[in-house]
Amino acid sequence: MATGRDETWLARHSLYAGTTICRLLGAELVRHADPSNVGNLRAAQAAGFEVACRGEETVRTALRELAERATGAKVEPRGAFGDLYAKLSVDYLHEAGLAPFRDLLRERILNTWPFAAGEVVLGKELPRRRLHSIASAEHETGIWATRLEAVLIEAGGLSPTDTRPANRKTFDAERYSPLLAEMPYWIGVRELCNAMGATRNELDALVADGVLFPATAVPTVRRRWRREDGQTLVTELMVLAQAGPISGNEWETLQMASARSGLRVCAIIGAIRKGMLRLRVQMGVEGYHGLVVYMEDINHLARQRSPATAQGLIPATEFSRTISRRGRDRFIALLEAGHSPSVRMTAPKDGACVFYLRASDIQVFRERFVTLPMLIERFGEHRNSILARLRKARLRPFAPEGVSYGHIYLREEVELGLRCKV
Repeated sequence: MATGRDETWLARHSLYAGTTICRLLGAELVRHADPSNVGNLRAAQAAGFEVACRGEETVRTALRELAERATGAKVEPRGAFGDLYAKLSVDYLHEAGLAPFRDLLRERILNTWPFAAGEVVLGKELPRRRLHSIASAEHETGIWATRLEAVLIEAGGLSPTDTRPANRKTFDAERYSPLLAEMPYWIGVRELCNAMGATRNELDALVADGVLFPATAVPTVRRRWRREDGQTLVTELMVLAQAGPISGNEWETLQMASARSGLRVCAIIGAIRKGMLRLRVQMGVEGYHGLVVYMEDINHLARQRSPATAQGLIPATEFSRTISRRGRDRFIALLEAGHSPSVRMTAPKDGACVFYLRASDIQVFRERFVTLPMLIERFGEHRNSILARLRKARLRPFAPEGVSYGHIYLREEVELGLRCKV
């Protein structure tokens, strides 16, 4: 006022536009900061000018703070910005002098609320969706909100401490659109096994060895596998398979090769990719379970990989993973009780007792016992189907003196009860 010149940011705009925006913005600031002054024109003008005169960034900050206060599930831009939104969206929608202010408000709205592509915001149609909320993503994908939220938190799209309602928890729509597009097509473990032609035991080994990964590690999401990941692996191995006859006692599945030799499945697949192992397909057996490797090649690879393996010294815990998904401790207890031969050693670091198995020990175990995963591998049936067979035959797990070692059965009893070789 002393110089007669307006050197504030408002000087770039017409007097009418400046006074209008100061009044409208100020009224909203007063409504939140000092409810007793609501309706006071002078207070509104003063509050609006105090912000607007400092420049565009200060106006952006004020709009952001107004939006952040509107946390209710039903609060839309009209509720957050009051007459500022109402006037700029209707009365002053085509007022050219207010276009810069409409742009600022529109930008804040689009950075706060999940408007879909094609919706009109302050006179402009949105060419693409900028934000999704949990609610809008649930509506578009058909995936439950709780599942969406858990996966998006894992992916970094949402904060685990965000307590806003589902329609206000927003994330970058473009960045996470590939994730939203694939989630409806994730499948469960059984479906993946069927798609690959693999048993559950085979799939578990592939996952444990890092050959296959779930699309998400969220434990509450049961359908978390990409069908194409499993099928791509099978297709790759099928291409590497060679034509030729298969003798039943010279070839074995990848899972059986791993269990017999102590080599991890990932190492076997890696050797196949390098052309170090002969791979063929069993006639009449489709998918991963139909792939077999030459046993002598596996023996040679095992001798190359580890002196300990060549001597038959395989950690009992490692062998237990090939015969049971959850029974490691019970298998060790079986060895500790002396029901199957093993080699005891003392760990150099902490002096703990560690069990190892020689090839002959594994042979003795397999001749005397059979486990649930081994039966699943043998019959290619679901776990529940195998358990039903065992119950029908009145077969019970091996439990001398009432001590249970999990789903470990005497082979002789199982073969007698099921009337077949296992």
